[in-house]
Formats: sequence, C-alpha cells, structure tokens
Amino acid sequence: MYLTEKEILVQNQHFAYKLRKLYLEDETVFHQLNDYLPYSIHINNKDTLDITYANSFLLNKGQEMEKLAEIGGSYLKEISCPILLQNAVQRTNRFNSINDYNGIVFIAQNIKVNKKFSYLFSNKLHLNENQYFNVANFACDMGGIGKVLTSIFEGLQENQVGFQQFQSLTKQEKIILNLIVTGYTYNEIANQLCISSHTVLTHRKNIYKKTNSKTLADLIRFAMALELTT
Repeated sequence: MYLTEKEILVQNQHFAYKLRKLYLEDETVFHQLNDYLPYSIHINNKDTLDITYANSFLLNKGQEMEKLAEIGGSYLKEISCPILLQNAVQRTNRFNSINDYNGIVFIAQNIKVNKKFSYLFSNKLHLNENQYFNVANFACDMGGIGKVLTSIFEGLQENQVGFQQFQSLTKQEKIILNLIVTGYTYNEIANQLCISSHTVLTHRKNIYKKTNSKTLADLIRFAMALELTT
C-alpha cells in the first residue's frame, strides 16, 4: 500500500510514541531491540541537551555523533546550521512549556556528519521530568520523503529573512494559518474563532507578508516545514 508523505510522518510519530512506551515498561527489551532498528534513537537532558543514551545507529553515523554524545549539547553549535538550531531550541522550549506527556514535537536540524551537512528529522517526546526521548531519521535514510523534506528546508535556508519572519507569527496567526492550509474557508475560520471575516482577512494579509508567501502553496510548504504537529 502506498503511503503519502504526511502518512509516513504520522506513522513515524506513532512509532516513536510506542517505542517510548516500551522503554518505560521494559527497558531491557527496549535495549535488545533498538540497535537493530534503522532509526537514530537517543535520550537527552532537558536543561543541557546532553545525551545520556544513544543507540549504535546514531553513533555509527560519524565521528561528530560520537563527539556529540561525549561532549554534550554545547557541541551542537559547532556542527549545526545556526538558523535551524535556533528554531529547534525555540520549538523545544515551547513544547516543554506545554508539558504534554502525550505530545510529540517535530524537530528539523542540519548537522555536520563526516564533515558534510545532513538533515536530521526528529520526533521528540517527554520521557520524564528531566529527559527527552528522541527518535530521528537522517534524510539519506528516508528515501523519497527525505528528499521532499530536504527540499523544503533548503528553500527556507536560502531565504533566512523569510524564515525568521515566519517565527514572528502570533499565536492567532499560526492558528489561522493551520486552518487555511487545512482547507477551511475564511467564513468558516471566522465562525470557528468567533471573529469577523474582515479580521480573518487582515490576519491572512499579515501571514502572507510575514512568511514572504505569495500563494497558498507557499503557506502549505511553511506549515509542513515548521508546524507538522499542530
């Protein structure tokens, strides 16, 4: 059965959720299983981002991953695209503040592996009060969906100003953006949010301006890249 890109992403999130459940219920079986899985799995500290556990699939990717596990979260600045790292930190902080232990946040990073930058797409969950549980894929291991995601984020990196403007969206604008790309009409959005259609159109104008978008397709690409879990 053929799965769409969105279905694959949802499937990966569900798998991460179940894998964390296994870790919490039977850590021995978890460790016996995860080194045979084609996923980069690690556990890190919420405050420092230092890695407390990493499976062999992640460590064998390159010397940088071994060094990251050894040195800790401070090493990320040396091997990461600063724009995506900043976005990852912001999304992680928002995710942590919500404190939803059944929630998952999608994180994209561009990390140097074997001296070449590679995209890493992670699903991050709360493990406990002090640690995150992460299940990730490098783009090169994701086939077609990896190429799609890579093209999205490469486009965003080419326009750093637009990327930063997207982060400036207000909470209401993000809600409206998600409703627009989901297919709701302006009247439906107005009724759902208990605001006027004119207010929706004003927010729409601001959204297009802040994201440097000219078409609905542009908005969908932004939503896919940065708001997959909303």
